[in-house]
Amino acid sequence: MGGQTLQVNGIEYYFTDRQLKYRELFKNNLYLCTKYLCGFHEGAVENGMIEFPMNWHLHGSILTKVQYSKWTRLALKMPRGSFKSCMMTVGLPIWKIINNPNIRIGVTGGNMSLCKAFLQQQKDIILSPFFRAIFPEVPPQHSPNSQLSDWSQTQYTVHRETTSVKEPTVYLFTQGSKIEGWHFDLIIADDCVNRENYKTEVRRNHVKEFFDDFTNLVNNVDTPIVWVYTPWHPDDAHSDLEKRESVTKLSVPLYDGEGNVFFPEKFTARYIKQKRDDLRRDGGGDKMFTTQYLLEAVSGTNAPMSQYPVVRYWEEEDEDGCIVRVTDDGRKFKANVLGTMIPMDTSGQGVDTCGVGVLQRDNDDNFFVRYAKEGRGWPPSRRFKELIALDDTFDAKHLGVEVFGQITIKDLIGEENLNNTDRAHKFKELKHHSRGKDERIMNYLEPKIEAGKWFWHIGVPEPAIKQVMYYREMSQDTVPDMLAYGVQMFEEANVRPAPEHVEVIGGWKPHRSALFRGVRR
Repeated sequence: MGGQTLQVNGIEYYFTDRQLKYRELFKNNLYLCTKYLCGFHEGAVENGMIEFPMNWHLHGSILTKVQYSKWTRLALKMPRGSFKSCMMTVGLPIWKIINNPNIRIGVTGGNMSLCKAFLQQQKDIILSPFFRAIFPEVPPQHSPNSQLSDWSQTQYTVHRETTSVKEPTVYLFTQGSKIEGWHFDLIIADDCVNRENYKTEVRRNHVKEFFDDFTNLVNNVDTPIVWVYTPWHPDDAHSDLEKRESVTKLSVPLYDGEGNVFFPEKFTARYIKQKRDDLRRDGGGDKMFTTQYLLEAVSGTNAPMSQYPVVRYWEEEDEDGCIVRVTDDGRKFKANVLGTMIPMDTSGQGVDTCGVGVLQRDNDDNFFVRYAKEGRGWPPSRRFKELIALDDTFDAKHLGVEVFGQITIKDLIGEENLNNTDRAHKFKELKHHSRGKDERIMNYLEPKIEAGKWFWHIGVPEPAIKQVMYYREMSQDTVPDMLAYGVQMFEEANVRPAPEHVEVIGGWKPHRSALFRGVRR
């Protein structure tokens, strides 16, 4: 086995080829350093030290962005229990230290007991046999229990090349800490907003002022500052950060745009339900779940549709083999489905998203949202494919496309597609400028929800529902806008319930698709 003798910090060390390989890997890769050097890997799970390991598709992608993106102010927003602190308050400092033992890192947070635990975790990593074998030059020359050591619950210093730096390697400070004149090469603020300080404007402003004081503690204007957090309130200090153009934002909510859970190994349906129940018992309810897990800080104060219950439904066959819509509150619907509309909000430009959905209406004037999806930056070809795929599944009466400014349907889906006789007659332009967005949503959508005539299929992603519930407070309004188009399409196409209630014998039966595209029996 080969090896090499290296002089580090004036001391000669002999490293095997494997040690040299690990040194290079951990120094050059923040994700590998965090997962394997800091102990968030599969082996730690097997030993019962952690419950779940970090994975590449989530934590690897985040840490790669942190390592290679250009930023000086970074705000990482994730739900609780997603390893955000392990990545940024444990992994990032360790990675910085092995690359520069002279670094000065300031760590702060709202829960100081938790911050002390993270600081202890850093120290345990540095003193571990595995770390010492790979980076023997980093641990302090004096034992942490020695009188010559500066190691405590709030700070520690590793072996440095220079002794002229007065600040420790890592120092834990709080609001009011006496550190005037100190300067750091990196500041990490972990969950500075918490249950105690988010409820009143005065306390929220104190945290905002604390964040502004960071400029007095950084070494220069390019010194990086990282905020790691889960939101609490629409006007808390972290929400204020998100409005600053100088801050690079990374947000990883519980669900992606397709409705998939971002960390399915941990966030199972049972786990999510438990978190909902916990928040409900604490008095936060759905608003706090939306805030802390969908990462959309809402109060409900300016969200008129949040006062109405969300009713989910699914399809099942009755004893006669007919399809019945069953709601989670125990109701069953067999009324004739008068039509299916597929509306699309076509923006998808800049920070806006493009949305497409399937809306059905029955003879009792009930509306059923069968499908809702959104995405950013959809090209015209993608939009057309989405419309056609849904039409093939649900046999829509109309494919409604938003038209705004000088853009026409031809521009959006291509002239060749308009010449398709199987599709062209279904396309319907919805004039964006004919009605203001808010007026359209409140005139077409809100009355149906208020009247208890609105139902969501169990397959509709939760973020889509929350856009409607907390319309006016959410960062996106694609889904309510698109669904308002759907109601508008029914009105303009004059697809209305019969003047008198008609008893439907036999209901509906499945046809061609497991999604129950219905034909009258």
